[in-house]
Amino acid sequence: MDEYVTIPKVVPLKIDGQLYELRELTVAGQTKYLKDLSKTMEIRMVSTGEKDASGEEVLRKDVHFTSLTTVQDVLLQACLFRVDDAGKGTPVPIETIRGWGVTLVNKLVAKATELNDLERPEDVLAQEAEKN
Repeated sequence: MDEYVTIPKVVPLKIDGQLYELRELTVAGQTKYLKDLSKTMEIRMVSTGEKDASGEEVLRKDVHFTSLTTVQDVLLQACLFRVDDAGKGTPVPIETIRGWGVTLVNKLVAKATELNDLERPEDVLAQEAEKN
């Protein structure tokens, strides 16, 4: 028999000596992330330069993201918490996240996407490219 728990997963980590936690998203948080991700995607039909047997132009889907930064910020804002000395976590403001270096943010996004069983935007692009 499968057994499940309702307690969200938590990954403790330190940034500049300060304790933080990456927390599993709620369903509402995951829905918001995916909705925000979809807002940054553009799908266009583009010509392959070939024609099919009937002489019609062959088209393919072209998928790209207009702004990954906003989506990454939203994801981290939803699941990254600064832990104080009393053990209480408070969400990290988006302005703080935007002030951090890209290497740190990329590492946090990778951990957050794994923790929350999400696909990274560039993975989505790679999958779409394979389909075409």
